[in-house]
Amino acid sequence: MATRLYFRDTTAIEPKPNAKQASTTITQWLASTLGGGQDGASIIYPCDMNTAPGASNATIGASIAETGAAHYPWVKAFVSPALAAQTITGTFTLVADYNEGNALHNMNPHIFIYVWKADDSGLRGTLYAVATSTLEADTSSGSLQTFTFASTTLTSLAVSEGDRIVVELMAYDNNTKTSSYNHIIGLNGTVASGYESYIEFSADLSWYTPPITDQFMDQII
Repeated sequence: MATRLYFRDTTAIEPKPNAKQASTTITQWLASTLGGGQDGASIIYPCDMNTAPGASNATIGASIAETGAAHYPWVKAFVSPALAAQTITGTFTLVADYNEGNALHNMNPHIFIYVWKADDSGLRGTLYAVATSTLEADTSSGSLQTFTFASTTLTSLAVSEGDRIVVELMAYDNNTKTSSYNHIIGLNGTVASGYESYIEFSADLSWYTPPITDQFMDQII
């Protein structure tokens, strides 16, 4: 059975990356205080991705002036719940509510998927190297698209207990304009709202379950 993880607007807990890991050079950081602050070159504030959808529509981004050359804007990083030890294989599907505002914008989603170590020491490994979707975003909010890529095959990766999957969402603006266009993604919506952006893995992922003694201690502390 596949595993669907919805992009949520809640702050991800540690362990999580506190800086961008993609090799992509970012020239625009979309305005957002979700996750606890404004992402930038020196620090990022990841949000959750969870098997349960959200309850209210949220957005990241706004209308931003283009730079006059093709470039990459940053959207947000999202972190999964803690994984059980397993080997992750298979494929992924990105279904998201990207909004470019104008067909002349030529904005396509750009993505990097990796696993962050449980001890917070860095990457366990890459599941999917940075790549740009072959499908351009549409011009409206509240409209999910299934974004295609040249390949959606993951690199097989053995993960340890407590590791977390991280998805860094970005965009590629393939234009030479200086006009202002929307750079918006909708998230955290209920199912069928059009804002319930998610990533789905073909694998049936297993999640870490704390030992009974740990759960008991959490209740009495």
